[in-house]
Amino acid sequence: MIIPAFKAFRFIEEAILSVINQDVDQSIQIQTVIVCDGCEETFDIAKRYSSDSTFVCLTENLGTYKARNLGLSLCRIDSDLIVNLDADDVWHPKRVLDLVRMSKKKLNTLSAFACKMNRIDENGDEIRALDRRTCPSGAYAYTGKTIKTIGMYRPWWCGSDNEYRNRFYAAGGRLFTSPKLLLSYRKHPTQLTSDPATLRGTKERDFSYDEIQRLAKKNYESHFQNHPRQKIFSIAGKILPKSDIFHGFFDNKPMTVGD
Repeated sequence: MIIPAFKAFRFIEEAILSVINQDVDQSIQIQTVIVCDGCEETFDIAKRYSSDSTFVCLTENLGTYKARNLGLSLCRIDSDLIVNLDADDVWHPKRVLDLVRMSKKKLNTLSAFACKMNRIDENGDEIRALDRRTCPSGAYAYTGKTIKTIGMYRPWWCGSDNEYRNRFYAAGGRLFTSPKLLLSYRKHPTQLTSDPATLRGTKERDFSYDEIQRLAKKNYESHFQNHPRQKIFSIAGKILPKSDIFHGFFDNKPMTVGD
């Protein structure tokens, strides 16, 4: 489970508690990696929940997808499923049980798992004017085999979830969607799709989604091709030994434009 968090101090606690309070027994182990993306205020809240199963780190400001890649590199290399949760969203109590049910006999395949979602506002109230629909690709769960095959996310400012999903389909992956409502997706003025400039930690100007996609693609080679190890400022919780996490796998998998 990976939670990248940039200036998410208003919502991070609710997101973490929605994971902790999953309706599962002890046979199901959930390891959570929370990457606080250059925000000490978010880290101060998240580290209260650090434990043997919840690792929290504070980094320089990386951007959502570099933070998610760092989270991937800190996950167990033998993980059955890698699940994404945005720091402002909320899991419903049976999300993990449903994932276990859907993924049975599919863990050694290129598979992803989605669910139905509702939309909530910044106060947690449901936005009833919007129909319930399948969750966005950024909330998919992928099998460990899929992550090893597809690799990391493009470190763009915006849109890497959909690009990752397209690489997944191109590799022959299959998406399975639960009919159950298991995720609350929060809409608020400071989220990435409402104000993409916040991902860059700047208010120089407002960028539209299309502008960010063009800029990211234009600058990809000059800015992002080499993926240096990012600086971690502070940590809380227990991290696994290096031999048991994805570091070596990803360090040897540089991406190039056109992959």
